[in-house]
Amino acid sequence: MAGFDEAKSWVQQALQAFPDLNAELFATDPSFNEAEQKRLVETMRLAGFPLCLNEKQLAKLKNPRRLPECQQR
Repeated sequence: MAGFDEAKSWVQQALQAFPDLNAELFATDPSFNEAEQKRLVETMRLAGFPLCLNEKQLAKLKNPRRLPECQQR
């Protein structure tokens, strides 16, 4: 499972550099079209990135696009 281990390592490195990085940030980012947002979220989910915005991020966004698994939070 070299691919999985490599992906996990890249996720850890990315989160060290950007600890608040999560899939909902890309789902909400208007600079990506809907297809791009969907693909980024799917890829981040498979790689093991956190999915949901944190409370601080939610407070800053007017209309965040919530993922189904994050809506209950």
